[in-house]
Amino acid sequence: MTLKSVLTYLKRDNKRVTFISLSILMFLALYVRLLFSSHSLWLDELTTAWVVGASFLDIFERCWANNLSPLYYCIIYASKSIFGYSEFGLRLPGIIAGVLTVLVGFKVSKIFTKSIFWSLIVALLIAFAPNLIYFSLEVRPYSFVILIALIHIKLFFDFINRLDSIALALMLAFLTGVLVLLHYTSASLMLVELLIAPILLEKGLKFSRREYLHIALQVLIPLVLISPFLGHLYYLFIQNEILGSFIEKVGIVAIITHSSELLYFVLVPLVFAVIVDFFITKKDYHIHINKKTISLILLFFLPLILHWFITEIGIATIFLSRYVAWTIVLPIIASVVVCKGLKSKISKLVFISLILLYIFIPYVQSMQSDHRLRNQGLERKLSIRGNIVYDWKEAVNYTNTLSLDVNKVYVTPGLVETKMESFPLGKEELYQNYLLCTINSLYLLKESYRKKAIAINNVGEIPVAMKNYLVIGTSDIETSDKFIELNKESSNTTRKSIYYVE
Repeated sequence: MTLKSVLTYLKRDNKRVTFISLSILMFLALYVRLLFSSHSLWLDELTTAWVVGASFLDIFERCWANNLSPLYYCIIYASKSIFGYSEFGLRLPGIIAGVLTVLVGFKVSKIFTKSIFWSLIVALLIAFAPNLIYFSLEVRPYSFVILIALIHIKLFFDFINRLDSIALALMLAFLTGVLVLLHYTSASLMLVELLIAPILLEKGLKFSRREYLHIALQVLIPLVLISPFLGHLYYLFIQNEILGSFIEKVGIVAIITHSSELLYFVLVPLVFAVIVDFFITKKDYHIHINKKTISLILLFFLPLILHWFITEIGIATIFLSRYVAWTIVLPIIASVVVCKGLKSKISKLVFISLILLYIFIPYVQSMQSDHRLRNQGLERKLSIRGNIVYDWKEAVNYTNTLSLDVNKVYVTPGLVETKMESFPLGKEELYQNYLLCTINSLYLLKESYRKKAIAINNVGEIPVAMKNYLVIGTSDIETSDKFIELNKESSNTTRKSIYYVE
């Protein structure tokens, strides 16, 4: 069989080849995510485990001690009920969402590339991008946010072209509500879509009565879905100074570098490809960028600029990473769209070769480091002093079987909420329990320990005179001067330290 006959077959049978290619990519995406899913839970994930750890109705109470609505927790609770209260049971929904993102990313990229081949390149990158794998494995809603946001973007472009479609209007409005309930900061996506809609509308801002109704639904339906949680939203807003005090303000340059790994293996290959294309084509060189491509770039930059601005002036404090996780996929699509528009086949080959090289470097590294993506932050360990490693359930068993006769249990949860001086009305007991999150959600200490628990932010606050104690939390305890000083006391004093390493 000659190369020409193979190419002829591929062109003739695109649907079958596309189906097989996507199936293989989704299978590989699932395999890679399962391969790196065995690490333990870290603090934020353990908060999720705490919220879903009791009854279904407890979710609606416990979610107040976090910055998420109950929607995500309900999904995780369903998985926990079917697959068990374990790392796998808690991670499975995010893994599935990550795998489905490969398919949806392919569909969305077709809007911009108009090409099956280049859309498959996008799907390939989504399947293996290390930080997308990380979000798929984290027991937090970011994998769902990325998936639903991509679906929302596709429906948005479809709706712009078919404002008279009631089905599209209802689906888009419903997904808006779902997306905001998965993470409140996702509302910025809809704000940006509102800003770029006039760019995309072919007939301007003249609408029929039916179209006005469909546009109005984009506000009314999300408000109805979100309205039960407006009290929670308001509470988070008034507590912003406390809840966001652990988030450092960043410079404007962070808008470009907020996802350094992804932008690194997207932008560097693209820059090289553009340079090659320029030297080959020279006088004929130009990059054609249409309205959709401009809109795609705006969908990436505008939310980041918005969140940076409101963080800078103090309205709210937002991570320029996970809190806008859905922007991570957009540079992949944008870089592929730009590369497709280059004239030289050599420049396109340079782009594909470099981007595959950069994306697979972490996997080569992981094969040399005990099958873990150490450099990508996928490894989260729970460590006991003495280099004995436990997972989170083993830590629970360990602390519950300790026979120490301790006077006090000092808890350093690493949660800024420990600074809170007031609680929402009727939530005092809930928050007092949450302030000891490292006991109640991570370790579930027996009642005798829990009664002795004192929440602290710094292990140095432990009184020097205290000779018999247990320290649990997230501080760098071993390097603390106070800890070293206390450790010099008599050898017959019983003490243990358990600390969490991110």
